[in-house]
Amino acid sequence: MPQLVDTYAPPTYAPPNATYAARALMLYELIRKHLDVLDMSGLGVSSRELKDRFKSEIYLAIKVFVDRYLLEGVTECHIEYWGYHLPKNTLVFHLRVVVDADAPLPGSPQLPHFGWEIHHGRPHMKRVSGPGHVYFQDRNGPISATARLPNWDCVEARSSWLDMVQSTYEGGRVDKSIRWFKMVMTNQALVEMVVELDNTADAVAESESH
Repeated sequence: MPQLVDTYAPPTYAPPNATYAARALMLYELIRKHLDVLDMSGLGVSSRELKDRFKSEIYLAIKVFVDRYLLEGVTECHIEYWGYHLPKNTLVFHLRVVVDADAPLPGSPQLPHFGWEIHHGRPHMKRVSGPGHVYFQDRNGPISATARLPNWDCVEARSSWLDMVQSTYEGGRVDKSIRWFKMVMTNQALVEMVVELDNTADAVAESESH
């Protein structure tokens, strides 16, 4: 298990009115620094070569995440890798990078931000870096304030297995998966909203009849 001094990362602030592309790059740079210390050896390919590949793919995934956040309301992305030693398919490492978009509720002192965490280990992962944040000082931030509401749930917007990719090396195999999540209103909240609308409509109809 990698030896890190502290999993919590100091806050980072994007310049006022920074573009989303610039914010995505800042998010990636924070993650990249922490990936460099992880051990990915044991697959017949150097740990550095694997991490260079992972970092390139994670950067592209972060760019797609920001685009899907802006266009579709995707609020969380999990980029995962499983490394197996062949021929017995022994798990050597499991890596998960989590990025998300969040906007605290009105009145909260926290700024809107992109967040990140890194989980690593075998057979069970633990958080080895983060949580960390790229804060938006201009409050022109993520739309996912619903993430903090009790009547909204984070659900997978696309099956991870649809994005599963396998790569084989001389002594091992790497499986990769990208998972996307959105915030949706719970069934109970939908029922309550419909009841409230019905009650409002009945009240309006009654007032108009007098």
